[in-house]
Amino acid sequence: MGKRRFASILQRFNYILGYIDETIRLVKKKAPADLAQLDLNNRFLLPFKENMVIFMQEYNKAVNAIEHGYISTKIGLEGEEKVNNELEIFRDVVKNLGSVRLEVEGTTVEADHIVLAEKGIFCIETKNIGALSKGDTIHISKDGLIRRYNQKGQSQVISDFISQVYRHVGIIQRFLNQELKKIYGDIPYIPLYPIIVIANENIVLRNESDIPVVRTSSLYHYITSYKSDKKLDRTYWNDIENILKSNDKGPKAYPVNKYADKMRENYTKLAEQISLFSKVYDAFKSI
Repeated sequence: MGKRRFASILQRFNYILGYIDETIRLVKKKAPADLAQLDLNNRFLLPFKENMVIFMQEYNKAVNAIEHGYISTKIGLEGEEKVNNELEIFRDVVKNLGSVRLEVEGTTVEADHIVLAEKGIFCIETKNIGALSKGDTIHISKDGLIRRYNQKGQSQVISDFISQVYRHVGIIQRFLNQELKKIYGDIPYIPLYPIIVIANENIVLRNESDIPVVRTSSLYHYITSYKSDKKLDRTYWNDIENILKSNDKGPKAYPVNKYADKMRENYTKLAEQISLFSKVYDAFKSI
């Protein structure tokens, strides 16, 4: 059920609310004694009106949540696509496996991009913070606290996505090494290196921590100049890709349908009451 359909329903319900108020007045004025004893207003019309108001409030919450989720998801996907396009330029040097979502030991973990390179395996978290604004600042303190400042100097703490990135890296690399040992036996442990990529040029970046945060344009340089004593033998590349892709659960479901299903369920219940209400309204208009 799309937003236009919801808007049409909301408009219809606003009309019905007016008819309910009119019917309540008619019942008080015209109800015969035997019907008055049924207390039609308190037993049906007032609860019906309350249900209508609740539905309309829930509708507005759902629409706002869907719009916010859509915009956030769209911005995030645009950032990921920008990183994909950047890595594609260097496909003869690095191998971008794209996004991967795994279920490991009852926990869901994911990476926006997993990149295989001579210097190792890189697990990339792409953030497109500030894509719709210009002049805001992201500040990462030495202890990893992330704050966003607008141009007026007002700040807010951003949710701690850094610790989540490191947790996902730890779980993915443990899973990957366990699977590789099934193929190659006792091989040296292969670590994953986390990178956080800011996928736009609008936001000002101030990083005082040792957490690797780079822009898209610097990503290839960071990967190829990474200081590591270990090298990732290309012998393993295809098996690493097969392990991750064969266990990939695919993109996480977008929650729009959950809201739509709930609204559809509530609307179906109200539709029955609306049908009964129309009969009550017609009856009292004819008295």
